[in-house]
Amino acid sequence: MSQLLVTLPPPSSAQTPQAELAYCMLTSSDALTHQGHAAPALLPRADSCTLIMPAQALSWHRVELPKLPRGISAQKMQAVLAGLLEEQLLDEPSALHLSLVNLPGSDARWVAACDKAWLTQSLAVLQQAGVQPSRIVPQAWPLLGGQVKLHVAGQHASQAQLVVSDGQGVLSWPLSQVGALDLPMDAELSAEPAVAATAEAVLQRRAQVMQASLVAMQSVIQAKALGLDLAQGEFALTGSGARLQSLSEVLRQLVFAPAWGAARWAIALLLLANVLGLNLWAWQQNRQVQAQRDQMKQLLTSSFPNVKVVVDAPLQMQREISALRQSQGQLSGRDFESIYARFSTLAGMNIAPNAIEYIADEVSVRGSGLSADQLQALAPKLQSAQLAVRSDAQRLIISHRESGEILAQTGSAR
Repeated sequence: MSQLLVTLPPPSSAQTPQAELAYCMLTSSDALTHQGHAAPALLPRADSCTLIMPAQALSWHRVELPKLPRGISAQKMQAVLAGLLEEQLLDEPSALHLSLVNLPGSDARWVAACDKAWLTQSLAVLQQAGVQPSRIVPQAWPLLGGQVKLHVAGQHASQAQLVVSDGQGVLSWPLSQVGALDLPMDAELSAEPAVAATAEAVLQRRAQVMQASLVAMQSVIQAKALGLDLAQGEFALTGSGARLQSLSEVLRQLVFAPAWGAARWAIALLLLANVLGLNLWAWQQNRQVQAQRDQMKQLLTSSFPNVKVVVDAPLQMQREISALRQSQGQLSGRDFESIYARFSTLAGMNIAPNAIEYIADEVSVRGSGLSADQLQALAPKLQSAQLAVRSDAQRLIISHRESGEILAQTGSAR
């Protein structure tokens, strides 16, 4: 599953459909495939798109969040955050998009604020170009444990911006004015290639040169690991789109994330063991069934040597037993006396039929005096007595049905 990372320009620059945006493409395993700058309409297509908000576009505020009811709406949450930050914000809260951020391992709650009109315009330009973002992440965020990071970004030395991330929040400052800042000497410094030399000269320390695409990749990967997403409130995905995106992200992590490597091996081994177990069980069941069939065939051919071809062993054995009884003068279920006695007893015939015939193990009765409704009511009893009855013109044709043969069927009498 491919990923498109798009870095938005700062609010000071005009965002138009023709303005080029920095982007990079990642594979499902977070490997960089290509990068560059392109107008929104010319951005490459991917399975998902993540927007990166530059540090200059955000202000970070620590808040003490009161206890809120479960299921609070996005509109009410925005109102709560606006009330908490009323004295800290320079702009009207209604003109800002506020996102509540929880940093794992920290008791502090942070709110990221950005210009709502700028974000709305940026999203509109992308959506008009057919790019539908699914997540919005910050380029930098407050750090924990006394960490301090310095990063200098920009395409020209005159536009270089120093981004300071520490436990107090995130500060974006023109590099040319950093003399007013008190920066710790042991803080790590990184800079983009175009401004690396200027950053080292101004800050008097070595800088790790990092491509803008690498900075974007690290921001997105770390933000996802921390669960940071500024697409909240009116800018959040809703309905099936959000569920699909969430499911896709979970599946992507499960399939490709290195941290899930052991789990993937365990699942694969478990599936393999189940497949092997099911195949072994099916093989054993087939062997048992085949052994029972062979035993029944052997019993049939040994008991009745005249049977040369075995098609249905139980049925053939029943027929051979019936034939043996008849040859010895014993009644079987297929004899006339047995069939007619059972039928007349169950049917309760109180009139003498016009004619009775016995041909090929079937008894034909004319003038039984039974209606179609009576035969229908007798159907369960006839089936229990192993009798099948069907109508043929003025006749009722009654036959014996052993187990395994066709169930008794009752026809309509005329």
